[in-house]
Parts: sequence; structure tokens; C-alpha cells
Amino acid sequence: MRKKILFYISFVIIIVLSGFIWPHINLPYEETSIIGEYSKNKYHHNNDLVRYLIFILIPILSFLLYLLKTNQNFISNFLEKLSQIENEKSIINLNLIYIFFFFLFILSLEFLSINLPIHKIDSFHEGQQLSAAYKYRLDNKLWSGSYVTVGIIYEAITSNLVWNFFENINIGAVRFFKLFLIFILKILLVIFSYQLTKATKLDGFLECLFFIVISFISVNFVNYLFYGGYLIYREIPVLLSVIIFFQFLLKKFGSKYFLLILGPLSCLSIFYSLDRGFVTNIFILIFFIYLLINKELKTLISCLLSVVLCWLFSFYYLGNEFEYFIQNTTLILQEIKQIGGIIHPIPFTGEQNSTRSLKSLFLISLGLIIAFDLMTQKKTIFTKNFTLMLFVISILCFFTYGYAIGRADGPHIRSTFGYTIILYSLIITYLLFKFFEKKKFINNINKFSLIISLFLIILLFSKSIIFTNISSFKTRLQNYVNYKDDIFLNDNEKSFVKNAKNILIKTKCVQLFTNDVSMLYLIRKPNCTKFYFPINIGSIKNQKVLINQLKDVNIILADNDTGEFSPNYRLPILKEYINQNYNILYKEDKWLILELKK
Repeated sequence: MRKKILFYISFVIIIVLSGFIWPHINLPYEETSIIGEYSKNKYHHNNDLVRYLIFILIPILSFLLYLLKTNQNFISNFLEKLSQIENEKSIINLNLIYIFFFFLFILSLEFLSINLPIHKIDSFHEGQQLSAAYKYRLDNKLWSGSYVTVGIIYEAITSNLVWNFFENINIGAVRFFKLFLIFILKILLVIFSYQLTKATKLDGFLECLFFIVISFISVNFVNYLFYGGYLIYREIPVLLSVIIFFQFLLKKFGSKYFLLILGPLSCLSIFYSLDRGFVTNIFILIFFIYLLINKELKTLISCLLSVVLCWLFSFYYLGNEFEYFIQNTTLILQEIKQIGGIIHPIPFTGEQNSTRSLKSLFLISLGLIIAFDLMTQKKTIFTKNFTLMLFVISILCFFTYGYAIGRADGPHIRSTFGYTIILYSLIITYLLFKFFEKKKFINNINKFSLIISLFLIILLFSKSIIFTNISSFKTRLQNYVNYKDDIFLNDNEKSFVKNAKNILIKTKCVQLFTNDVSMLYLIRKPNCTKFYFPINIGSIKNQKVLINQLKDVNIILADNDTGEFSPNYRLPILKEYINQNYNILYKEDKWLILELKK
């Protein structure tokens, strides 16, 4: 035990030293035409990524060197942990099954209890899912009609599906669907927790209690406020890929049929959200490597065929749109960091979010060391499947933090922290419960485990369940998805939208040149070009493409914002062209309707 404590203390020191190396890693700046924080500070757009990788690699490589000197069998131990458990009998804990479904039932009641949000619209973020969707509804074009930043399903398709379902085009319907996705994410987290619980092989009541603790911790990282959570609903495809992996590990009924989902998941995750899609496909690849190591060749071939066939189907079904998808994705990957990049705070400094980012970096690095250590030991207190699951989650933590590299503000760093807390909750709770199991502290409670567990769940969620809201949910929902958009607007927005609609009543389309992206949707006009989200136009090349298309555009909707994140500041070539070729037709508050000079 003393050696193990010294071992981890030494690696904590190594991780801390890695943090001091961070500011000394600097790639030479490459000149770019894209105006943003990186170009302003002469900062290479891949510098933070290299810093992150080196920060993680230093302790990992140190650990491997340590293993080479102290444990010659670490590779064989590692591969043995990756091998499948043959003919293992699984003890069915009926109480755990009852508790699992009761937990889902309580989550459903919590969902029905939520107050449907009527806060004022976030014109920038919510507008992304409204204006692109409205344009797609009119012209039925995907990537050829919109320059997509996140994913075509996220930006254009889902809102249309919701509007069709509720037979009404409004903001409330789109917001409700977001709430529903958050509910789905919570359900997946409970399934995820159940799989992890089964892998622990704890006894009786301890197994039930472990599930309740991990489930409650996990679902509380997700809130129904649209912001501030440690996990967000865009994690659904990533979590689904990990659940499918774990289902196969546990060899549960129907697990091989679930593997067929990997094909559609590979495609749809990319179309839904590029960053989450890439992580999803990385975990699909990791699962394929696992199958190869275990010589599950038939299963591997079936999964590969599923993935290949789904991509081929997408290629033929989408036709020319697939080519636009490739072009759009390539360009976004090349430019998005330079457009919206925020330099990552340096550890151990007084910079904003430095402490928050250091906490994440430290725990991710230490988590990887702990997981690798467990994977390379011959015997541990952890079960084989549970050890492998912890290893997978530690890798998930590593890749998830990549979302914050290149966009290192508080909310983005915070939204990557959920899996890390889950990892440490799993380790600490398991060790504590194994201690209880060894000391036989709660043997007498087993006969009452179901009753105690159900009571505990009710107690934990007692503040979240509002019976008056549950009974009125249907009425509240009907009203919500039929609200006029005015209820989500402030007075200035209401006035401008009303007047702009009257002025532009005969105008077929409007080109947007403001960060108030929702305005296109609110005035019910499609964007004249694919660049409906002007801040992401970025490069001189894209600006010139848009200028060429503006020759046929009569109306531009702009504003007088000149801040560092505004199109007026970020897109000087476009701004100059607009100033030279357009006159002010109407002005109200900060908004301008510009008309092409005759």
C-alpha cells in the first residue's frame, strides 16, 4: 500500500510539472486572412492541441517507462484484460432490475414536472437551428443551401421534423424538442450506469445502492436549462456508441443485434454534430480493435459491413449533396478554430478559467494513469469488465476535453467535465462499497434492499417532481408549441420584426450580416446565399465567394455592432463592399435594412 501511495504521488508531481511546461510550447504563427483571437494574438491555431497532447503524453510515457522497469508482463496483462470472459454465469438481481425501471419512471415524472422555458431568445445560438431550418423548409437543400458549422441534422433537419410533428412553426416546438433530447440523454446515462453496476458484481443491496448513487450523480450533470451542465444533449451519439460497446462486453441478450446500429450511428453522428460525430467514430474504431484482438472476426465483418453500407447508402441517396457535405466539412475543419478559437488558459496562472481548466486537465491525466495501472496489473480488487469499462471512460474523458481545445471559455470547459466526475465517482464508490462488503456492514439490510432503494430514489427526486405540473403537462405542452414567437422576444425585437416584415413583404430573400441569426426566421425570409451564419464566413476566399453572389441580392439585414465578434469587425472585405454598394433603407434600434444601389 505504501508503494502504491508513493507511486501515485510521484505521478501527481509529474502531472503538475507538465502544467509548467505548457506555456513554453509554442508553434510558429502562420499568417491567415481570418480575423479572430488567434490572428489578433499571432497564435497558431493548433498550438493548444499540441500543448494538450504533450501535457497528457508526458505522464503516460513516464508511466510506460516505469512499467518497462518494474513489470515485464504489463503487455500480456493488458491484453488479458482486453480478452473476453468465457462462459461466465451472471447472477440476476431482480431487485436491481426493478430499481432500474423505477428510476426510469421517476425520470419520466421529473420530465413531466419541468417548467417549459419562456426566457428571451438567444438570437445567436438558437437562431442557428431556426434560420437554417426555415431555409431548408423552403428550398429543401442541405449543405448546398447552408454553410453548416455544427451538423446538418442539428442545424436544419431536427427543427423541421418537430414543426411537422406539431404542425406549427414556432420557437416553443424547437425548445421542447431540446428538452426531450435532454430527457433521452438522462435515460441513456441511467442505462450506462446500469451496465457499469452489473460489471462490478457487488452483492445484493450494495449493487442496488451503487446503481442509485452513480445514476443520480450522472443525471444531475444534465439540466433542463439549456446551459451550465457538465454534459449536453449533443453527447447522445457518443454515449450510445459506448453503451453498445458495454452491452457487448456484458454479453447481454441481443447485444449482437445492437451492433448493427453502429453503421447508421457512424453516419448520422457526423451529420448531426461534427465534433461529437468524430468522437463517436473513434469509439466505433476502438470497438473494432477490441473485436480484432478477441478474434471475433464474424462480428467484426458484420459491423464493418454495416458501417460501409450505411456510408454507401448516404453517398447514393444524397447525390450531389454528399459532395457539398465533403466540401463543407473540409472547409469547416480547416477554418473553424481560427474563426471562433479562444486561447486556452495557461495552468497555474490568474487567467480567466485557468483553475477550471487545470482541474479538468489534472483529473483527466490522473484518470488515464489510474486506468492504465489497473489494466496492466495481474490482479486487482476491480472485476475484469469493470476495469475495462473504466479504461474506456478514461479515454472518453481524454477525447471529450478536445471540444474545449480551440474554444476554451468557461461553458465549453464545463461541458466536458461530466465524464471525468463519473470516472472518479465510479472508482471511489466502488472502493468504498467493497470495503463495506468485506466488513459485512449491511448484511442485515439485504432483505429490505428493494424498499430502502425505492424510498431513497423518491427522496432524491422529491424536489424535482411537481404533481400539479404532471397533471397539466398535456395542456401546458399544447399551449407551449402554439405560442406566438413574440413571447420569446424583447420589446425592441418585437418592434423591429413587425416593421421589417411590412417593409420586406415583397422581398423573396434577405442576406444576413449580423450575429442576430434568428432574424431570418423571425421575419420569415430565407437567406439569399448559403452563408446564413455570417460570423463563420471567415476567410477572404469565402468573403469573395459571397461578394460574387451579392450582385443578385437586393436586401441585406445588418446591424451597427462593431465588437470583436461582429461581422463588421471580422469580415472587412465584405463590410467595405456592402458600404459601397448598399444604402440604408430602414433603421431601427441597432438593426439596418440595406438596399442595393440602383
